[in-house]
Amino acid sequence: MEQRTRDQVTNMMFNLATQGENRTRCTRRGVAALACPSSNDHPIVVALNTVTEVNGSDGCTGMLGDCGCEHAEAKLVVRLLNSRGPLGLWMFCSLSPCVACAHLIARSGLFTHVYWGKSHRTVKKSTRILRAANIIAEKWWA
Repeated sequence: MEQRTRDQVTNMMFNLATQGENRTRCTRRGVAALACPSSNDHPIVVALNTVTEVNGSDGCTGMLGDCGCEHAEAKLVVRLLNSRGPLGLWMFCSLSPCVACAHLIARSGLFTHVYWGKSHRTVKKSTRILRAANIIAEKWWA
């Protein structure tokens, strides 16, 4: 079997993330996140942001900073922690993590790399949080 380059693997992961963001129920912004080991080209966990149901209706407010969604990155971290997943993972996100998700990612100890496509409005602060935890954090593709 042909060995794939790191760029080919990364591009493949972003293609999966892009496809995933189109499958979310969020009306404002679909976001997908996935995790894979650095040595593997297969994601081990995939998560999409989802609208939280509140009293039978969706909790989406449509407001910046108070969207009401369960963020894809947070769901990914929780799933990995609950399954006692491996360490040293790479995260690929269709949108850069918000500040709250960046803190969660940094504290989880699961990831060595976080790459994203589009940038969230808090990208500078989120990047500082991740890098302070010795996580390589950068935009990969547009």
